[in-house]
Amino acid sequence: MRIPSRTPIDALLNGGLQTGLLTHVYGPAGSGKTTFALHSSVSTAELGHCILYFDAEYTFPVNRLVQVLGGGKNDSLFNRIRIIRPDSFQEQRDLFIELKESGGKAWKVPDLALVVVDTIGCNYRLETARRPQGRVFRELIEEQMPALLRAARKFDIAILILNQVTSSLSSTEDNRPVGGDAISRYAKYEIRLEIEEKETGMRCATIEKTPKHVQVGRKARYVLTSTGITQPVLLV
Repeated sequence: MRIPSRTPIDALLNGGLQTGLLTHVYGPAGSGKTTFALHSSVSTAELGHCILYFDAEYTFPVNRLVQVLGGGKNDSLFNRIRIIRPDSFQEQRDLFIELKESGGKAWKVPDLALVVVDTIGCNYRLETARRPQGRVFRELIEEQMPALLRAARKFDIAILILNQVTSSLSSTEDNRPVGGDAISRYAKYEIRLEIEEKETGMRCATIEKTPKHVQVGRKARYVLTSTGITQPVLLV
């Protein structure tokens, strides 16, 4: 099953987020990562399914969700979104393993179709400030990512992993996802978001990994507005 976000980014995903797979979307603050996740969540709820939203940054934008819904709070849709807030890298690991073992049952979420991790880089960055980065990287790539992939396959759910980008004095390091290739190895789809024109709201999404390799490099341009992600879309 594919879950459409009903945004131009769907054109890069062959119609939307696919269940049974991991999709990795990364970019700087303000590029539209969370808004894309909200569009996907609303679409999932409208299809009659439920969402687990791991809000690692403790910034779930309720007001933004209302805007995406068109300005009115729809309780039936809101009730299909369960927000979980991991407060450490270790708790994040435990939650992902629980997801792998029981799907949505641990949180009494029936008919789970979408899991959002917003963002996977948040607790990773905090943990690397405490412990050797190499050890934290191994735990991410050997424990957390396999657990998410297993959950996606076992319960046929779409897992959307949002991620931050590195900040470096070297331009070659800019716009690389936090955690390096730990997430890329497990994601079937990978999309990089960029801010093209901050004043006009123009953003750009580029597909960097897809099962159809000929599509790598295609772009979708969109406008980030107060009501979410809208047209126009230009594919290259």
